[in-house]
Amino acid sequence: DVATAEGLANKGELVISPSVYSYLHKMSDLREEESSGFDDEDDDSFGDDIIDVLLSKSDFSILDGGYYLLTPHNGISTDYLACLFMGSNKNMDPMNSSTQTLVEEMVVSHFKTEPAIGINGDDTNLITNGDDNEMIVEIRGNEDEPNDSFQDFQDKAEILRRDIINLLESHRHEASRRVIENLAAELRRVVIIFIKIQYEPALSNDVSDDEAILEQLQKIFTDISDCIVPRNGQVRQFISDDKGTVCIASFGLRGSVTLDAAATAVDAAQDIQRRLNSKCSIGITLGKVFCGETGSRGRYEYSLLGPPVNLSARLMAKGSLGTISCDQEIRNNDVRHKFSSGKHRLKGYTDLVPYFVPIDETSNTG
Repeated sequence: DVATAEGLANKGELVISPSVYSYLHKMSDLREEESSGFDDEDDDSFGDDIIDVLLSKSDFSILDGGYYLLTPHNGISTDYLACLFMGSNKNMDPMNSSTQTLVEEMVVSHFKTEPAIGINGDDTNLITNGDDNEMIVEIRGNEDEPNDSFQDFQDKAEILRRDIINLLESHRHEASRRVIENLAAELRRVVIIFIKIQYEPALSNDVSDDEAILEQLQKIFTDISDCIVPRNGQVRQFISDDKGTVCIASFGLRGSVTLDAAATAVDAAQDIQRRLNSKCSIGITLGKVFCGETGSRGRYEYSLLGPPVNLSARLMAKGSLGTISCDQEIRNNDVRHKFSSGKHRLKGYTDLVPYFVPIDETSNTG
């Protein structure tokens, strides 16, 4: 569903699946039943109103397959609606308590240092309660009569809170941004790139040598990252150990789908070869892999697992310096590059495995 929704959404659009659309309306109906007979003012949690906000502040246009395009009303951004999915509901909150406390502290700090906001100070008070682990922010006005300035104050505080959360989210890895907790792991068609760099630093007991080694590793990482990240890819891992220096990258993870991912990955690989002066071998594959967190709650990492990952590593290991070896799926899906072909005998495969080497036409131009 996620992959289909991403395929239907253009840049800046928010598309939801039929199941999410059904869930929104189901939860809205349940909330109306549960709230009958209760005073809404007893609940000041913005998260409890997330469903109503999504339904009241956006229009739904049906697309192919029962998917829906959300069009926000005037004054509401698509980013704001997406933020509601990503962090406002109690059961969908990606932020831990320390992050929530940080956000509230920043809101309080802003209004303490920026008092000139057009609010009548006699009718409005900013009150903070709580300890180091939890902070509750309340903005109270004169209860005897309506106060437009008080409402304006509340609105500004909520907008600031949303902006801070959006800013924090922008610094999280795309693949780790969760729409719903149990959707963090999935099977997904992804392009996998393995890069083996010809650099095996000799470690010594002289600490002064460490700085030069770190600088060289940082330069290699930066060169690779500069070729991957601007193309909407991700650097999954960068390791230098007894087996050499290896980097793993990918294209097509959730939140960063790229048109023509196969061709984009080949472009990135060719740029990497040029940046590293052909002192690396690269394997590229395309296929369905497990994308998600592995490990325990105390220590885990985002992983890519599956046969395409293994094949990419095998093609990298078999290739010589300066070569890029792609699998059949990359060849079938890349419509921009020309390839030469061959066959390798690879570990774990009974039959010879075909591989395809993209022709770098820029090297033939004068």
